[in-house]
Amino acid sequence: MKSIPKANTQKNVNQVVYESLVSKLEFGSADKLLVDAPCGNGEFAKFLRDKYPNLEIKAVDLFTEVADTNIQFYKLSAHDFFALQKPASADFITCISGVMCFDGIPNLITLFFKALRPSGTLVLTNDNIMTMRDRLHFLFFGHFKRFKLLYSINEGNWNIVLPQAIVSLLQENGFKNIRIKYTSVYAEDLLFLPLAILVYPIFALYLLLRKSHLSIGERFELFPFQSLISRHYVITSEKIHLTN
Repeated sequence: MKSIPKANTQKNVNQVVYESLVSKLEFGSADKLLVDAPCGNGEFAKFLRDKYPNLEIKAVDLFTEVADTNIQFYKLSAHDFFALQKPASADFITCISGVMCFDGIPNLITLFFKALRPSGTLVLTNDNIMTMRDRLHFLFFGHFKRFKLLYSINEGNWNIVLPQAIVSLLQENGFKNIRIKYTSVYAEDLLFLPLAILVYPIFALYLLLRKSHLSIGERFELFPFQSLISRHYVITSEKIHLTN
């Protein structure tokens, strides 16, 4: 089997995205459409195309082009593409490492929901700034590790969005079956493991005592122990078709 490419994201992220997609029984069928926005250099879209030749794929990005005649490429912003996309036309949307590069996230989540067919799936990933490494980096240097202190013109990663904010936006727009999984742990991240073990019990108690509509289980799925050492998270959600 061809290995799943890392592409333009962190280690193991695309592996988790792929597992989330193929867990859907209908994935890869001839009448299914997947939109990958942003697609980066198109490596992941090409992998899916080779693996599932019957799957229709549309790849969207502003700064790169996908040189593959079997993939429909659109050189547009995600906002512009989905504003033009026919409502309820996509079965799967992947937004891999795009949140930190986009503005207007609330509107984009709304566009995702409108573009999905009933029972459609959104898989969205983002850098995790809740790690012990990021917390210490902010304490001493005033910025999170994966976000520069001084931005350059046209900086790629600039938009800091917390996982709880994304989950809240998904819920507000009607997405259901929201699941979050943390991934991408490098060897150097394990150096912060002893500190994470000390901090997490205090954080867990604080999490329990907060007033929220989220259940205890949902809170700890949102902020498990692994969130203190993992550099990325993957959120899967569905547009559930409700019947009377």
